[in-house]
Amino acid sequence: MIKKSLFLIFCFYLLSPLIAQDTELVLKMAFPDPDSKIPDDYLIHPYDLVIFDEFFVVCDAQDNYLKVFSKSGEFIRKIGRSGQGPGEINTVFRITSDSKNNIIFCNDQGNGRISSFDVNGKFKSIIKTSLPPYDIEYIDGIIHTLEYNRVKESLFSMYDSAGVFIKTYGEIFDDNIPENRFTSSLYTGVNLDSDKNYFYVLYSYIPFIGIYSHEGELIRRLSIDVEEIKENYKENIKGVKQGLVNKFLKINPWHRGGCIIGNRFYYKTNFNLNEILILDSNGKFQKKIPFKKRENNPSLRLITLINKNYVFIDLDTAQVKIYEDLILPSRFVH
Repeated sequence: MIKKSLFLIFCFYLLSPLIAQDTELVLKMAFPDPDSKIPDDYLIHPYDLVIFDEFFVVCDAQDNYLKVFSKSGEFIRKIGRSGQGPGEINTVFRITSDSKNNIIFCNDQGNGRISSFDVNGKFKSIIKTSLPPYDIEYIDGIIHTLEYNRVKESLFSMYDSAGVFIKTYGEIFDDNIPENRFTSSLYTGVNLDSDKNYFYVLYSYIPFIGIYSHEGELIRRLSIDVEEIKENYKENIKGVKQGLVNKFLKINPWHRGGCIIGNRFYYKTNFNLNEILILDSNGKFQKKIPFKKRENNPSLRLITLINKNYVFIDLDTAQVKIYEDLILPSRFVH
């Protein structure tokens, strides 16, 4: 009996390297409820959100409101209103937060500025920017903005939380992109993200990731070596060279949302809509995680991760969707 038990233990340790555990994404919740009868419990064109301890705050670029929902998806309040005056916003696609002080900053792009509110809806301030900001990220009292400036040949600007301009930074770096009036299109499609160490620029039209210090100094630039992304890049370069064709610029982003969590980069790509692409800290391919139910949804935009929960905005259904990363039963690999 003892010999048999020892033999089984030996076999387990011998075979354990051959056992692999895969994961897949399963829809956990979605909100707001399309059948809700509560006034203002809806979204028209959501695009970004921020997460506090007890709230989701979602920006609606068409309805010109920020909307606050509980962690379980119940509508709580709306913030702001459409217009140009203090406390009014116009075409907000991106938001960021000072979670310590419960402040929300939004790229009030239609008004060419940054507007801020607290989570209770009180208007706080207007920050006048040099150019309309495409994206914004708050880090330790500093607001980083994506403001492509062709004259200064810079990509980003920094302001303190009181709105005082600090500097521009980030050079125009890609020699493959031709110089014409469409050049900015390949630089301004980005996701800005940060962690306690760095500020990250996740480009959408070119295969690069920029890593900066919180003070705006370039640490390094990663080149993403994934074949489908490189092919997309070639087509985008060609599109900029050709300019407008039948009144359209022939360029396409290679991803629909990206973020960095724990030194790994996560993307919802355009070349396989049914999976999440994960890159390591050097921008190299690491793994893919599929959706359990085939989504093939180009409108699903990845925002961030909370533990093993992937937070998306579905532009088609105008909802926030949260998918859980579940472990599949173990399998043997050869």
